[in-house]
Formats: sequence, structure tokens, C-alpha cells
Amino acid sequence: MNPGTEPSFRDSVDIMFNRAVALMDLSPGLEEKIRVCNATYTVRFGVRLRGGIQTFTGYRSVHSEHMEPVKGGIRYSPGVNQNEVEALAALMTYKCALVEAPFGGSKGGLCIDPRDYDEHELELITRRFAYELIKRDMINPAQNVPAPDMGTGEREMAWIADQYKRMNTTDINGVACVTGKPINAGGIHGRTEYTEELKTFIADKASNSQRFLAMLARNALNRTPPLGFFRTFVMEESGKQAKTFNLKRRGTAPVSDLIRVHALACGSRAQNTFNRLKAIGQTKLIPEDGVDNLRDAFEFIAIVRIRHQALSIEAGREPDNNVRPEDLSPFERSHLKDAFQVVGQAQKFLKFRYNPQATRNV
Repeated sequence: MNPGTEPSFRDSVDIMFNRAVALMDLSPGLEEKIRVCNATYTVRFGVRLRGGIQTFTGYRSVHSEHMEPVKGGIRYSPGVNQNEVEALAALMTYKCALVEAPFGGSKGGLCIDPRDYDEHELELITRRFAYELIKRDMINPAQNVPAPDMGTGEREMAWIADQYKRMNTTDINGVACVTGKPINAGGIHGRTEYTEELKTFIADKASNSQRFLAMLARNALNRTPPLGFFRTFVMEESGKQAKTFNLKRRGTAPVSDLIRVHALACGSRAQNTFNRLKAIGQTKLIPEDGVDNLRDAFEFIAIVRIRHQALSIEAGREPDNNVRPEDLSPFERSHLKDAFQVVGQAQKFLKFRYNPQATRNV
């Protein structure tokens, strides 16, 4: 992690890990061995689509093989990168260890927006990605077993399982190369309504637990909007991102975090920011004008972020979330400051309502 910059997702996971192991008596070198990812495989492959060849980038990270097979989902998202899959693979290891599930941690991802492709195209892409992973034993019922994640589901798992069986015709356990398959593709029977029951249970418990809400509020206040006392932008001071501010980490993410706390407090089971805001407004937890201001601020920051990424792609640069103020129009600069001010005020209300300071020593 570069000094003066916000920690990446991977850095954040390591920070939490370091806090935990500081309370343990581990033998020399073991702490480092547990923390690092064993391997991350990056694949770039081409698929013939729409009269041409499109190249895609995918990842499969294995954090720990202390128990096999390793487990972890495969996600499809334009924002997938090595840092993200390594962080998620590490979290998978820790989650399995905490609940004593006999698996190591892994994670995979494909840098793609699945909404940009029809079903046939997605099948071609998925099978090609699976082919690259299978031939390197990054998908194997005894070694590495993926599952659905963001942007994937039963359909993609069925394609991957079928591709594995085509390439390993003598493996009698081939259908076990992935979990999350539909019943007709070798999946197991179960009660899918358990997920909804769990959501209801958590929503009921969370809304009645002030301590839990206070801890979530404390976490939501870790990221503040990049606006100074005199309405000047607060930018990174050093490193590769010097003289920029991050529109995701310090813009849309803080809004999503604080809205999530309020939504849980009012017992909402909504799954996205706008639906949560609607639920919050209906319960009058936040005044109506406050809900409208938060929605407008969130939308404007998101629009500026998307426009910045689109311009980066047009210029042949890798899209990111880091913006230089001089690259923004006067209109964008002025209204971003207004939006960040709204976020800052919403965080002050969050701090007042849930008293996160009371959890400081928890």
C-alpha cells in the first residue's frame, strides 16, 4: 500500500487479518504464509463473436490449499481485477476456517458485463473461459470447485460442468466440478426459500440491535467524501494517483454504506441502493428532502464516474475511478461539491443517530 493513498480491497483484507493475528501466538513465518495468496492465474483468450474476435481477461486465484478442494465463486463484472479476486479468495479461506468447512479459499472472475451479450454469446465466452481453467486444473472436483457469484448463476455453472465433462470423459466425479448447478444438470435438491427466510431473519434481528447498527455505522464512516472545509477537493497527495480523488471509494461507496445502515434499521430487505432509499423514505427514518438529496447526490456522482470511464476508454486508457479536478467541467466540479456536501451531512446524521463511538473498544 502506497503512503497517502486509500487501501485497496486486498490491503483492507490484510489490515483486518493483521489485527486478528496480532492477538494470536503464531510461530515465525506462519502469519505471512497464511496471509499471502498461493497463486493467481490470469488468462486472456479470444472468442469469435459478431464477425470478429473479441479478447477477454479472466482470473482464478487460490489463496490457500491447506484443505482441498478449494472453493470460491466465479463472478462476471467489468470491474473484475487481480486485486479483487485475491481479496475475495482470502476472505473465502477465512470464512471456511471460521465455520470449520473443510475447504481452502479461491475466487475467480471474468472482466465482462454480461448484459452486453446474448445467451448464446455468453455460453461461448463461458465455455472458452472454463476451457482455459480446466486444462490447468483450476477447475477440478478434487482440487478447485467454483460456484455462482455476481453476474453468474445456475446457467453458467451448467455450462462449466458440461465443458469439464467434455474434456474429462472418464472422471466419474466430473459433475462435482462446480456447485450451484440446476437440478437437471446434476444439482442437488434443496429449499431455495431458505435464502429468503435468512434475509427476513437478519432484517428482523438487525433492526432491533443497536450495537450491531452502531458497528455498521462505524464502518460506514471510514470513507469520507473528498471535500475540505472551504469546499475544496481533497486529493491524494502521493503515489500513482496523486492529485486525483476516487469517485467510487470516496463518492458512491460511502453513500451505499450509510444507506445500508439506515435500511437495516428500518427492517428493509431491499437489495440495491435506490430500493433501500425508497424503503427509508417510507418509514420517515430520514426526512423526505434528505432522501431526495441523497438520491440526487448518488446519481450525479455515479454519472460523473461513468462519463470519466467512458472518456478513458475512448482515449485508449484503462478505465478507473480516479479523477483530476481539471478534467471536469465547471458544472461537474460545482455539482460534485454539492453532492459531496450532502454525503458529508448524511454521515454526520448517521454518527448522531447510531453513536458508533460507543463501539470503539468492542
